[in-house]
Amino acid sequence: MADLLDGLKTETKTVTTTQHSLELSGAAIKRHLGIPNDARVKVSIPGGGDWSNTDLDLDGGHTLDISWETVK
Repeated sequence: MADLLDGLKTETKTVTTTQHSLELSGAAIKRHLGIPNDARVKVSIPGGGDWSNTDLDLDGGHTLDISWETVK
């Protein structure tokens, strides 16, 4: 094997990946986005199929559409 690599430039890299996750409740969304406490928060899931238990790739063209309404 060493004979096959003679004269070839090789490079080794070490990459560390750290994963994070976050769950947001309606109260947390209101608090972080400055939405009034008496608002009802609704999140729209893309249609056109069964999205059950599907992770949405928000960097891949999907958006998380959040709407709210207040009653006075």
